[in-house]
Amino acid sequence: MHVYCINLERRTDRRETVSREFDREGLDVEFFQATDGRIDTPKGLSLSSSEYGCVKSHVRVWRDIVEHGYKHALIFEDDVRLVDNFKSKMTAVLDEVEGISWDVIHLGPILPIKKLQVTPSLFEGQALGTHAYIISLECAKKISVFEPELIKVSPDFQLNRFPLKFLCVNEPIANQENIDRPPVLGVLESWKTGDIGFARTIDFTYFFRYCFQKFKHFIILLVLLLTVWLLRR
Repeated sequence: MHVYCINLERRTDRRETVSREFDREGLDVEFFQATDGRIDTPKGLSLSSSEYGCVKSHVRVWRDIVEHGYKHALIFEDDVRLVDNFKSKMTAVLDEVEGISWDVIHLGPILPIKKLQVTPSLFEGQALGTHAYIISLECAKKISVFEPELIKVSPDFQLNRFPLKFLCVNEPIANQENIDRPPVLGVLESWKTGDIGFARTIDFTYFFRYCFQKFKHFIILLVLLLTVWLLRR
């Protein structure tokens, strides 16, 4: 399976750091030069310049997959961190999905929304984060036709808007570099280093669905209590 890592040319520090991750796990990775959204950004975008660069980078990778005809491809961003024995764990994931149809497999899902457990270690659902995912050729064909200039929300939110079948690992085998820090600090660092940071175009419906999944029993109880109170007035 072909492996990509999206990396801005000016971020040699990230390339050096993530290369050590790949070398440790014995991965042969193609570094794919990212689009720098701060250079020649089109006018009239719904996205910030950083988001546009991220979206366009992923779309270009999808088109490269189609051009080369890779049956499946693994896509990393350069802030990814891999768990020990990543390669064998990823192989186990691919063995589990044999005979199951899918478009995208999230290897480091963030704030996942679970729909259905499909194998012992994988569930069907949605997640945020584009730092580590496997995509099928048929999926790349479907979504690579979209023009980055027309996309309205951040790349991970946009991916969830496509009518695709997502699988997610129960236990992440790839994380982002700031996963062990408080979210606010991670966003601040992202902003400081020129990444998306605070400049996010958010699809709030995703968070509504995530919160409902987490607190649905409490929400249902609250609605029932409110209904009873209104009826007794």
